[in-house]
Amino acid sequence: MLSKPTSTEGIAHLVVGLGPWRCALRASDVQEVMRELPVWSIGELPRGVRGFARVRGGTVPVIDLARILGVNALANYWVTTKERPVACAVETVLGVQEFPRGFERPALLGDCAPALTSIAEHDGRLYGFLASAKLLDEVTYRRLLAAAEESA
Repeated sequence: MLSKPTSTEGIAHLVVGLGPWRCALRASDVQEVMRELPVWSIGELPRGVRGFARVRGGTVPVIDLARILGVNALANYWVTTKERPVACAVETVLGVQEFPRGFERPALLGDCAPALTSIAEHDGRLYGFLASAKLLDEVTYRRLLAAAEESA
C-alpha cells in the first residue's frame, strides 16, 4: 500500500510515468496499483483500449495511457480506479505526491480526447477519471517535488 502525504494544504496525486511524461492521477480516485496481468482482445477496440483482463475475479477493460498519448512506453503496472472497475496501464509508478490545490497543468487527455470518444459515450465515469488527470513534463515534475520538500 502506498503511503499518503499527511499535510492538508494540497491534494495527493499518484504520479505515474509514460515514456518521457509524468501523469498525476488524483490519489483519492485510485483503488490500487498492481503488476500487469494477461490481457485479451475481442474484435476492434478504440485506440486507447488494449483489451480486457481478469482482476480480483471480475473482467475489466485495460486502458493504455501511453497509446492515448501516442508515446512508446512499455506497460509494467496497472492503476485500478475506485469509481469504475478499469485498469490503466502505465510504465512506472513514482509514488504519491502532494501538489498545491489548483496547480495548473494540461489535462492528460488534451488533444487526445477524440481517442476516447467511444469510451466517453459508453462510460462517463471512466472518462471523468482520465479527464481529471494532469500531464507533467520532467521539469515541472521536479519543480513540484522541490516545492513540496521545501514546504515539508
